[in-house]
Amino acid sequence: MNQHYFTYLNSRISFYSNEQIEKEAVILLHGNSSNKDFFNPQLSSDLFEEFYLISSDFSGHGDSELIKSPDANSINGLALMVDAMVDYLELDRVVIYGVSLGGHVGIELISILNSKMAGLMISGAPPLVKPIDFDLAFAGNSTVKLSMQENLSDKDVSKWLEETVHNKDVVDVVKKSINNTNSQYRKLFGQYFGANMGFKDGKKLIESYDQNIAILQGEHERFASLEYLDSLSVKNLFENQIISIPGSSHYVSLEQPELFNDILYSFAKKCYS
Repeated sequence: MNQHYFTYLNSRISFYSNEQIEKEAVILLHGNSSNKDFFNPQLSSDLFEEFYLISSDFSGHGDSELIKSPDANSINGLALMVDAMVDYLELDRVVIYGVSLGGHVGIELISILNSKMAGLMISGAPPLVKPIDFDLAFAGNSTVKLSMQENLSDKDVSKWLEETVHNKDVVDVVKKSINNTNSQYRKLFGQYFGANMGFKDGKKLIESYDQNIAILQGEHERFASLEYLDSLSVKNLFENQIISIPGSSHYVSLEQPELFNDILYSFAKKCYS
């Protein structure tokens, strides 16, 4: 696993890869106030030796600089950044996995990458309708509001952890990432997300997508509404069901990496078969 950088809108963007450059690509997208380190259990796994695994830090996250242009920090803006990375790496086709914000970016990429996207896997990312119905998609979870809040108190961070983490072994990783994220990002993101701007109707995108789609849901997920996800009319749904990940909440790839890795591997194999 090696760290790389590319320049996007005059800002340095960081990403990891497993260096299998000639292999079929899988891009891993993290959530709001997370970072690419959340995918270390995937990038360090021998299971993915036949794939080119890439995980990138979004603007203002991890080792990436904050992109100064406000709209670049919206869902659509982050999707355009991922599209620029795909071009930079000269990738012909990609499978996308996104958790939370990364999942919404993945859904947005349906209309940007088009035929380049071989498949999409999401978790903790209920597709957004416009205007956003927070109670419908997020079951009224207060962490959504915290993700748009510039400054977080210790109480706010504790609330975030309480509502998103089940496996207590990863609490410190998630907490460190929240505290290390550039707080300006949450402010800029909120200016667009809170105003129903900077993203397309995700429900329409995902229901019209005709390639492989996988939807994962942590057994103890409190952020995304399973009832809402069950109501979606998704074509080519992997395993014909929303896949429950036992022993996890919002961060399934971090909380239950071995089980997640098996699912991601099987999904990527199907997408490229």
